Amino acid sequence: MRSAILRPPLPLVVATIVLLIVAVALRLDGDTGTSATPAVERIQVRWADGTSDVRAGARVQGTLVATGSPAGRVAIVTLDHGRFSMIPRACASSDSVTKNSLLTSEGRELRCRFPQASAATVEVPFTVMVDRDADGEEISATASADQDVARLAPRAVVAADPALARVGREHATYRLLSSPDFLNADVGDLGKGPTGWQRGDTANSTSATYRTALDTVLHEWSSMDPDALLVAGDLVEGHWAEDPQKARVFGPVRTTAEKLRAIDLAAATYYPQWLSRIRQAGLDVYPAIGDHEYGDNPWPRWKWPLIDTMRDEFSRRILGSTPGSPRFADRPVGSPAEYTAYAFRPRPDVQVITLDVFDHTADGMHLRIDPVQLAWVIDVLKRARADGVTWTIAQGHVPIVGPNRTAQSSGLELERGAKSPLWQAFARYGLDVYLAGEAHAVTTTARDGIVQITHGGAFHHALTNFLVADVYPDRIDFDLRDFGSWWTDAPDKSRLFTTRRSGMPKNLVITPGSYTIGTGTLHADGTFDRRSGIMLPWDGRSATEQPVKEK
Repeated sequence: MRSAILRPPLPLVVATIVLLIVAVALRLDGDTGTSATPAVERIQVRWADGTSDVRAGARVQGTLVATGSPAGRVAIVTLDHGRFSMIPRACASSDSVTKNSLLTSEGRELRCRFPQASAATVEVPFTVMVDRDADGEEISATASADQDVARLAPRAVVAADPALARVGREHATYRLLSSPDFLNADVGDLGKGPTGWQRGDTANSTSATYRTALDTVLHEWSSMDPDALLVAGDLVEGHWAEDPQKARVFGPVRTTAEKLRAIDLAAATYYPQWLSRIRQAGLDVYPAIGDHEYGDNPWPRWKWPLIDTMRDEFSRRILGSTPGSPRFADRPVGSPAEYTAYAFRPRPDVQVITLDVFDHTADGMHLRIDPVQLAWVIDVLKRARADGVTWTIAQGHVPIVGPNRTAQSSGLELERGAKSPLWQAFARYGLDVYLAGEAHAVTTTARDGIVQITHGGAFHHALTNFLVADVYPDRIDFDLRDFGSWWTDAPDKSRLFTTRRSGMPKNLVITPGSYTIGTGTLHADGTFDRRSGIMLPWDGRSATEQPVKEK
């Protein structure tokens, strides 16, 4: 499946590792820097059921205990021959900006921030999965907080129960990665487009740090060997019919004809480079169209004549689908979304549907699917049910039900929400998972038998999270992952070129190695459990997230 794996250059890897140490200090452990700050006096870690032998592949329970002044402090627990199956609920959850509690090293290390309202003694129950190949070894752990260190008594590991022998990721039938709003920015070398741009005409739309950051993300994704990558819209910034800087990179934009010409030149510059990066990483990508591919919201009247062209540019250059040569046989024939909405069945037990949730009519743009597309969605779901498909997964750019956290987002949602004809069709005909973007932050909502996961990022705002979905015959395991990242402007405050006046910061750092900030498991009977971290339910009462600050 892999055609290539991108590897960041070694000097930059070393540099970003050094910067990661700084980032961790600033963003995770920043409250440990002064001797005047109250500290954890004692840290303990113990098994909940004694120290008898345990079977390989089994789940066992333990407890982390902190005494002294644990409020807001961070404890680190590292396992030998075991993995944490979820982030303990007693640990403060991360969000898309603040990294409080997380799992690293593929679940072998837990970083738990105690809640700010912690009492003098905090107990954190946790669950550990014993390695299935640890027969004859010992499972143990080391915990530390501030200056105190404790060790978990080792337990001998005996042969696995045969009933537990096929529960690991290697036995998943299908692995999806999802990262909506990747990139949500016009990132590309203007010299590789058809405009005749020369270095020095304007700033470029990329830099060495952006190229390294992209390689870091794509290398991580490639190393996970997914069967498919879903990107639910906003691949680009898309303000291509505008030129507030008077740069004329894509020509004049005074008349509708000039705007259409600028759109074509910009699409020919940014879309091929976006797709080439993904393919060079060996990833099989399935994008949905977002509001930025339609020129970004809102849609005043002057944008209306541009909408069909912007849709055609996306379907042709990204999906490779045209009226003369449609890429997908299963599509809403006769709908305006005939070449932007599509369905495919990669395995007999998995059905995937990609939606175009933008309906442009005589009175403007609406966040809904048109009647022909709706009828097609119902037909796809009915056919999947008749064929005995276990899992149906859909992606569309905007979330349908709320509330949803937002970060640097206009917060678009589908009209009528849970009362919309689309959601009602999902509920009636058995959709399992709906993946959405737009918000640039993470919210997971379980309603009417459907799990909606809103997530994704905005690359130039140092927001890039992604979802790993491992599909089994009886469940889907979700692993929501993030990167250490930040941006800085150039010393002279100059920025990369975009067709928006603000441009993009020149320097972007994404550190190698993603980490888990949330988990969940959807079972075939509709039960949704093992929710932890940022995938816990959210009531909408906490503050809206803000973008990552400049470092």
